[in-house]
Amino acid sequence: MEVVNRYVATRHHIVGAPTEADFEVKEETARWAPDSGEVIVRNLYLSIDPYQLNRMKRISASHLAVDSILPAQRIAAYAAGEVVASACEEYKAGDVVAGVLGWEDYTLFKPSPAVLMSKVADAADAGFPLSHHISVLGTSGMTAYGGLFEVGKPVKGEKVFVSAASGSVGSLVGQFAKIAGCYVVGCAGTQAKVDLLKNKLGFDDAFNYKEEPDLKSALKRYFPDGIDVYFENVGGEMLEAALANMNTYGRVALSGVIAEYTGGGRRRGAGPAGRDLQAHHHPGLLRLGLPAQVRRVQRHHRRLDQGGQGQGGRGRVRRTRERPVGVRRALPRPERWQEAR
Repeated sequence: MEVVNRYVATRHHIVGAPTEADFEVKEETARWAPDSGEVIVRNLYLSIDPYQLNRMKRISASHLAVDSILPAQRIAAYAAGEVVASACEEYKAGDVVAGVLGWEDYTLFKPSPAVLMSKVADAADAGFPLSHHISVLGTSGMTAYGGLFEVGKPVKGEKVFVSAASGSVGSLVGQFAKIAGCYVVGCAGTQAKVDLLKNKLGFDDAFNYKEEPDLKSALKRYFPDGIDVYFENVGGEMLEAALANMNTYGRVALSGVIAEYTGGGRRRGAGPAGRDLQAHHHPGLLRLGLPAQVRRVQRHHRRLDQGGQGQGGRGRVRRTRERPVGVRRALPRPERWQEAR
Protein backbone atom coordinates (compact mmCIF):
# COMPACT_ATOMS: atom_id res chain seq x y z
CA MET A 1 0.00 0.00 0.00
CA GLU A 2 1.24 3.49 -0.84
CA VAL A 3 -0.10 6.92 0.13
CA VAL A 4 1.04 10.39 -0.89
CA ASN A 5 1.96 12.12 2.34
CA ARG A 6 2.41 15.85 2.90
CA TYR A 7 4.23 16.94 6.02
CA VAL A 8 5.43 20.20 7.56
CA ALA A 9 9.13 20.75 8.28
CA THR A 10 11.27 23.69 9.34
CA ARG A 11 13.64 25.23 6.81
CA HIS A 12 16.20 26.03 9.52
CA HIS A 13 16.51 26.36 13.29
CA ILE A 14 14.02 28.88 14.64
CA VAL A 15 15.35 32.12 16.13
CA GLY A 16 12.94 34.41 17.98
CA ALA A 17 9.30 34.46 16.88
CA PRO A 18 8.55 32.08 13.99
CA THR A 19 6.98 33.15 10.71
CA GLU A 20 5.29 31.11 8.03
CA ALA A 21 8.44 31.51 5.92
CA ASP A 22 10.36 29.40 8.46
CA PHE A 23 8.31 26.34 7.45
CA GLU A 24 7.69 24.36 4.30
CA VAL A 25 5.32 21.63 3.19
CA LYS A 26 7.16 18.61 1.80
CA GLU A 27 5.74 15.60 -0.03
CA GLU A 28 6.72 11.94 -0.03
CA THR A 29 5.32 8.50 -0.80
CA ALA A 30 4.73 6.45 2.35
CA ARG A 31 4.89 2.70 1.77
CA TRP A 32 3.31 0.10 4.01
CA ALA A 33 3.83 -3.67 3.75
CA PRO A 34 1.51 -6.32 5.27
CA ASP A 35 4.46 -8.03 7.00
CA SER A 36 6.12 -4.87 8.33
CA GLY A 37 4.40 -4.79 11.74
CA GLU A 38 3.67 -1.12 11.06
CA VAL A 39 0.49 0.97 11.25
CA ILE A 40 -0.63 3.86 9.03
CA VAL A 41 -2.81 6.53 10.62
CA ARG A 42 -4.66 9.26 8.71
CA ASN A 43 -4.36 12.28 10.97
CA LEU A 44 -7.57 14.21 11.60
CA TYR A 45 -6.77 16.61 14.45
CA LEU A 46 -3.42 18.08 15.44
CA SER A 47 -2.26 20.00 18.51
CA ILE A 48 0.22 22.84 17.84
CA ASP A 49 1.74 23.61 21.24
CA PRO A 50 4.19 26.33 22.38
CA TYR A 51 6.72 23.79 23.70
CA GLN A 52 7.29 22.66 20.10
CA LEU A 53 8.92 25.99 19.34
CA ASN A 54 11.76 25.26 21.77
CA ARG A 55 12.27 21.90 20.06
CA MET A 56 12.91 23.79 16.80
CA LYS A 57 15.71 25.91 18.26
CA ARG A 58 19.38 25.05 17.90
CA ILE A 59 19.88 25.10 21.69
CA SER A 60 17.17 24.88 24.36
CA ALA A 61 16.86 23.52 27.88
CA SER A 62 13.73 21.73 26.64
CA HIS A 63 16.00 19.31 24.78
CA LEU A 64 16.75 17.71 28.13
CA ALA A 65 13.14 16.53 28.31
CA VAL A 66 12.14 16.03 24.69
CA ASP A 67 14.10 15.50 21.46
CA SER A 68 14.98 18.49 19.29
CA ILE A 69 13.53 18.91 15.79
CA LEU A 70 16.10 19.27 13.02
CA PRO A 71 15.56 21.33 9.86
CA ALA A 72 13.80 19.38 7.08
CA GLN A 73 12.76 16.75 9.63
CA ARG A 74 9.07 15.90 10.03
CA ILE A 75 7.59 17.40 13.19
CA ALA A 76 6.19 14.99 15.76
CA ALA A 77 3.04 16.29 17.45
CA TYR A 78 0.15 15.07 19.55
CA ALA A 79 -2.67 14.17 17.18
CA ALA A 80 -5.77 12.05 16.72
CA GLY A 81 -6.63 10.01 13.65
CA GLU A 82 -7.94 6.85 12.06
CA VAL A 83 -6.00 3.69 11.30
CA VAL A 84 -6.16 3.00 7.55
CA ALA A 85 -3.92 -0.08 7.48
CA SER A 86 -2.29 -2.23 10.14
CA ALA A 87 0.16 -5.13 10.25
CA CYS A 88 -0.16 -5.80 13.97
CA GLU A 89 -2.85 -7.35 16.14
CA GLU A 90 -3.10 -4.40 18.52
CA TYR A 91 -4.59 -2.05 15.91
CA LYS A 92 -7.11 -2.70 13.17
CA ALA A 93 -8.16 -0.62 10.17
CA GLY A 94 -10.88 1.77 11.30
CA ASP A 95 -9.57 2.12 14.88
CA VAL A 96 -9.46 5.69 16.16
CA VAL A 97 -6.24 6.55 18.02
CA ALA A 98 -4.59 9.48 19.76
CA GLY A 99 -0.96 10.00 20.66
CA VAL A 100 2.35 11.21 19.29
CA LEU A 101 1.87 11.16 15.52
CA GLY A 102 3.02 13.91 13.17
CA TRP A 103 2.35 17.26 11.58
CA GLU A 104 1.38 15.49 8.37
CA ASP A 105 -1.44 13.80 6.46
CA TYR A 106 -0.39 10.27 7.43
CA THR A 107 1.89 8.84 10.09
CA LEU A 108 3.59 5.45 9.82
CA PHE A 109 4.68 3.88 13.11
CA LYS A 110 5.54 0.55 14.67
CA PRO A 111 3.82 -0.05 18.05
CA SER A 112 6.15 -0.41 21.03
CA PRO A 113 6.18 0.54 24.73
CA ALA A 114 8.18 3.65 23.75
CA VAL A 115 5.40 4.91 21.45
CA LEU A 116 2.75 6.99 23.24
CA MET A 117 -0.44 5.85 21.53
CA SER A 118 -3.87 4.67 22.64
CA LYS A 119 -7.24 3.80 21.16
CA VAL A 120 -9.95 6.35 21.91
CA ALA A 121 -13.08 4.45 20.87
CA ASP A 122 -14.12 3.93 24.49
CA ALA A 123 -13.85 7.65 25.24
CA ALA A 124 -15.78 8.49 22.06
CA ASP A 125 -18.54 6.12 23.10
CA ALA A 126 -18.66 7.95 26.46
CA GLY A 127 -19.60 11.16 24.68
CA PHE A 128 -16.27 12.95 24.15
CA PRO A 129 -15.66 14.40 20.65
CA LEU A 130 -12.50 13.25 18.92
CA SER A 131 -11.09 16.79 19.00
CA HIS A 132 -11.03 16.62 22.82
CA HIS A 133 -8.20 14.08 22.58
CA ILE A 134 -5.76 16.76 21.42
CA SER A 135 -7.03 19.35 23.90
CA VAL A 136 -8.79 18.65 27.20
CA LEU A 137 -7.88 14.94 27.01
CA GLY A 138 -4.56 15.56 25.22
CA THR A 139 -1.37 17.35 26.19
CA SER A 140 -3.18 20.50 27.33
CA GLY A 141 -5.51 18.57 29.63
CA MET A 142 -2.73 16.35 30.96
CA THR A 143 -0.53 19.36 31.70
CA ALA A 144 -3.36 21.29 33.35
CA TYR A 145 -4.50 18.32 35.44
CA GLY A 146 -1.05 17.08 36.43
CA GLY A 147 0.34 20.53 37.20
CA LEU A 148 -2.63 21.64 39.27
CA PHE A 149 -3.60 18.50 41.17
CA GLU A 150 -0.33 16.57 41.40
CA VAL A 151 2.00 19.56 41.91
CA GLY A 152 -0.22 22.41 43.10
CA LYS A 153 -2.46 20.19 45.25
CA PRO A 154 -5.17 22.84 45.76
CA VAL A 155 -7.42 22.71 48.81
CA LYS A 156 -10.96 24.09 48.86
CA GLY A 157 -10.89 27.77 49.73
CA GLU A 158 -7.29 28.36 48.64
CA LYS A 159 -6.29 31.15 46.26
CA VAL A 160 -4.97 30.19 42.83
CA PHE A 161 -3.26 32.43 40.27
CA VAL A 162 -2.92 31.33 36.63
CA SER A 163 -0.72 33.17 34.11
CA ALA A 164 -1.48 32.98 30.37
CA ALA A 165 -4.91 31.99 31.62
CA SER A 166 -6.76 32.20 28.31
CA GLY A 167 -4.55 29.60 26.61
CA SER A 168 -5.26 25.92 26.09
CA VAL A 169 -3.61 24.94 29.40
CA GLY A 170 -4.37 27.96 31.57
CA SER A 171 -8.07 28.03 30.69
CA LEU A 172 -8.42 24.42 31.87
CA VAL A 173 -6.38 25.03 35.02
CA GLY A 174 -8.73 27.81 36.05
CA GLN A 175 -11.82 25.68 35.49
CA PHE A 176 -10.32 22.69 37.30
CA ALA A 177 -9.39 24.96 40.23
CA LYS A 178 -12.93 26.29 40.41
CA ILE A 179 -14.35 22.78 40.54
CA ALA A 180 -11.99 22.17 43.47
CA GLY A 181 -13.61 25.10 45.26
CA CYS A 182 -10.76 27.60 44.95
CA TYR A 183 -10.68 31.37 44.41
CA VAL A 184 -9.11 31.83 40.96
CA VAL A 185 -7.56 34.85 39.25
CA GLY A 186 -5.96 34.78 35.80
CA CYS A 187 -4.01 37.19 33.64
CA ALA A 188 -4.07 37.64 29.87
CA GLY A 189 -2.85 40.13 27.26
CA THR A 190 -6.06 41.70 25.92
CA GLN A 191 -9.34 42.95 27.35
CA ALA A 192 -11.23 40.45 25.20
CA LYS A 193 -9.35 37.60 26.86
CA VAL A 194 -9.93 39.09 30.31
CA ASP A 195 -13.66 39.21 29.54
CA LEU A 196 -13.53 35.60 28.39
CA LEU A 197 -11.95 34.51 31.66
CA LYS A 198 -14.46 36.33 33.84
CA ASN A 199 -17.65 35.99 31.83
CA LYS A 200 -17.37 32.57 30.21
CA LEU A 201 -14.70 30.50 31.93
CA GLY A 202 -15.83 31.23 35.49
CA PHE A 203 -12.68 32.86 36.88
CA ASP A 204 -13.37 34.96 39.95
CA ASP A 205 -11.30 37.80 38.51
CA ALA A 206 -8.77 38.54 35.77
CA PHE A 207 -6.55 41.37 34.58
CA ASN A 208 -4.59 42.53 31.54
CA TYR A 209 -0.93 42.32 32.53
CA LYS A 210 0.03 44.79 29.77
CA GLU A 211 -1.89 47.51 31.59
CA GLU A 212 -0.09 46.93 34.90
CA PRO A 213 3.14 48.95 35.32
CA ASP A 214 4.04 47.01 38.48
CA LEU A 215 3.09 43.33 38.44
CA LYS A 216 4.04 42.75 42.07
CA SER A 217 1.66 45.50 43.20
CA ALA A 218 -1.04 44.21 40.84
CA LEU A 219 -0.91 40.74 42.33
CA LYS A 220 -0.92 42.20 45.84
CA ARG A 221 -4.14 43.97 44.89
CA TYR A 222 -5.81 40.79 43.66
CA PHE A 223 -4.35 38.62 46.42
CA PRO A 224 -4.12 40.77 49.57
CA ASP A 225 -3.77 37.60 51.67
CA GLY A 226 -1.23 35.99 49.32
CA ILE A 227 -1.22 33.25 46.67
CA ASP A 228 -1.47 29.59 47.69
CA VAL A 229 -1.03 27.99 44.25
CA TYR A 230 0.59 29.58 41.20
CA PHE A 231 0.31 27.85 37.82
CA GLU A 232 3.22 29.25 35.82
CA ASN A 233 3.00 29.55 32.02
CA VAL A 234 4.95 32.76 31.38
CA GLY A 235 8.23 33.13 33.27
CA GLY A 236 10.36 36.28 33.50
CA GLU A 237 8.85 39.23 35.34
CA MET A 238 5.54 37.45 35.96
CA LEU A 239 7.27 34.63 37.81
CA GLU A 240 9.15 37.10 40.02
CA ALA A 241 5.94 38.98 40.82
CA ALA A 242 4.09 35.80 41.74
CA LEU A 243 6.92 34.53 43.94
CA ALA A 244 6.93 37.84 45.81
CA ASN A 245 3.25 37.28 46.66
CA MET A 246 3.34 33.57 47.54
CA ASN A 247 2.19 32.43 50.95
CA THR A 248 4.41 30.29 53.15
CA TYR A 249 4.11 26.68 51.94
CA GLY A 250 2.58 27.90 48.67
CA ARG A 251 3.06 25.68 45.63
CA VAL A 252 4.24 26.63 42.13
CA ALA A 253 3.52 24.37 39.15
CA LEU A 254 6.00 25.30 36.43
CA SER A 255 4.35 24.47 33.13
CA GLY A 256 6.16 26.78 30.71
CA VAL A 257 7.85 30.14 30.19
CA ILE A 258 6.28 31.40 26.98
CA ALA A 259 7.72 34.89 27.50
CA GLU A 260 11.14 33.34 26.88
CA TYR A 261 10.17 31.31 23.81
CA THR A 262 9.83 34.01 21.15
CA GLY A 263 11.51 37.07 22.60
CA GLY A 264 8.26 39.02 22.83
CA GLY A 265 6.35 40.49 25.73
CA ARG A 266 7.50 41.42 29.23
CA ARG A 267 10.34 38.96 29.53
CA ARG A 268 12.89 40.49 31.88
CA GLY A 269 14.88 37.58 33.25
CA ALA A 270 13.79 36.10 36.55
CA GLY A 271 15.71 37.24 39.62
CA PRO A 272 17.58 34.96 42.04
CA ALA A 273 14.45 33.36 43.49
CA GLY A 274 13.02 32.63 40.04
CA ARG A 275 16.29 31.25 38.71
CA ASP A 276 16.60 28.97 41.72
CA LEU A 277 13.04 27.73 41.28
CA GLN A 278 13.53 27.14 37.55
CA ALA A 279 16.80 25.31 38.18
CA HIS A 280 15.01 22.83 40.44
CA HIS A 281 12.05 22.28 38.09
CA HIS A 282 11.72 18.68 36.98
CA PRO A 283 10.61 18.35 33.32
CA GLY A 284 8.31 15.42 34.10
CA LEU A 285 5.23 17.49 33.26
CA LEU A 286 6.03 16.83 29.61
CA ARG A 287 5.82 13.08 30.25
CA LEU A 288 2.19 12.94 31.39
CA GLY A 289 -0.38 11.09 29.31
CA LEU A 290 -0.86 7.65 30.82
CA PRO A 291 -4.30 6.02 30.37
CA ALA A 292 -5.07 6.35 34.10
CA GLN A 293 -4.33 10.07 33.87
CA VAL A 294 -6.68 10.41 30.90
CA ARG A 295 -9.46 8.67 32.82
CA ARG A 296 -9.02 11.07 35.75
CA VAL A 297 -9.25 14.05 33.40
CA GLN A 298 -12.37 12.53 31.86
CA ARG A 299 -14.00 12.38 35.28
CA HIS A 300 -13.20 16.02 35.94
CA HIS A 301 -14.42 16.92 32.46
CA ARG A 302 -17.76 15.21 33.07
CA ARG A 303 -18.14 17.01 36.39
CA LEU A 304 -17.48 20.36 34.72
CA ASP A 305 -19.96 19.64 31.94
CA GLN A 306 -22.55 18.67 34.54
CA GLY A 307 -22.19 22.00 36.29
CA GLY A 308 -19.33 21.27 38.67
CA GLN A 309 -21.55 19.81 41.37
CA GLY A 310 -19.99 18.32 44.47
CA GLN A 311 -16.71 20.25 44.79
CA GLY A 312 -17.69 23.88 44.61
CA GLY A 313 -17.16 24.23 40.87
CA ARG A 314 -19.48 26.01 38.53
CA GLY A 315 -20.40 26.17 34.87
CA ARG A 316 -19.58 23.99 31.88
CA VAL A 317 -16.08 23.38 30.63
CA ARG A 318 -15.33 25.66 27.69
CA ARG A 319 -12.96 25.00 24.81
CA THR A 320 -12.47 26.36 21.33
CA ARG A 321 -14.01 24.49 18.42
CA GLU A 322 -11.52 22.68 16.27
CA ARG A 323 -12.00 21.49 12.72
CA PRO A 324 -9.71 19.74 10.22
CA VAL A 325 -8.05 22.23 7.87
CA GLY A 326 -5.40 20.17 6.06
CA VAL A 327 -1.63 20.22 6.36
CA ARG A 328 -0.99 23.26 4.17
CA ARG A 329 -3.53 25.44 5.95
CA ALA A 330 -2.09 24.33 9.30
CA LEU A 331 1.16 26.21 8.69
CA PRO A 332 1.82 28.28 11.83
CA ARG A 333 1.03 31.95 12.13
CA PRO A 334 3.39 33.85 14.46
CA GLU A 335 0.58 34.85 16.82
CA ARG A 336 -0.45 31.23 17.41
CA TRP A 337 2.64 30.56 19.50
CA GLN A 338 1.74 33.36 21.93
CA GLU A 339 -2.05 33.50 21.59
CA ALA A 340 -2.41 32.30 25.21
CA ARG A 341 -0.88 35.53 26.46
